[in-house]
Amino acid sequence: RKFDNYASQRNAALKEVNNKSRWILMVDADEIVSESLKIEIKNIIKSNSAVSMFRVRRKDMFQGKWLKHSTGYPTWFPRLFKNGKVIVEREINEEYKSLGPVSNLSNHLIHYPFNKGIYWWFHKHNIYSEMEAKKMKEEINQPLEFFSLFTSDSLLRRKFFKRLSYKLPFRPQIIFLIFFIFRKGFLDGYYGYTFCRMRKIYETMIDIKFKLIQRG
Repeated sequence: RKFDNYASQRNAALKEVNNKSRWILMVDADEIVSESLKIEIKNIIKSNSAVSMFRVRRKDMFQGKWLKHSTGYPTWFPRLFKNGKVIVEREINEEYKSLGPVSNLSNHLIHYPFNKGIYWWFHKHNIYSEMEAKKMKEEINQPLEFFSLFTSDSLLRRKFFKRLSYKLPFRPQIIFLIFFIFRKGFLDGYYGYTFCRMRKIYETMIDIKFKLIQRG
């Protein structure tokens, strides 16, 4: 299937799953299911769980080191769900709408975002930044849902802070400080500092492209 955006790509793939399959495990090409997560998933699908969607945390690896702090860990990603019970929305950094209860898994996916090297990471995020700039133009004037600050749903809080960041001056610099200082990215040492700088560059790319889109 020709790629257009992440939401429609995933929705198209989900529709191809045979109806006889009750559960779907969705794993990206740079993610590995840990042994402990595999066991946990097997136990869940054997049970009569009423949950429709499970989220999982990732361990982001860089130069053989787990970036526990500088990536904003823990962030949750929907990866296990019942067939026909989930719809994917938003073209980049997708959002998942579940038609039933949602829960979290205890164990981790192992994520290798640099498995093709630093050059490939920048190439990929050059594409991502253009998609995010377009979404920023769509979402920047949408009202902030402040109730999200008080929800137990970490994904709703993350969505709120993302939209809040759109309205801030010096956004890339603020995001660098949040991840390196307040989220204690400095505890990841040199690799944490490097990753936070790369994240700042990515956010700068989004802002530059957003301004170009505004100018038409």
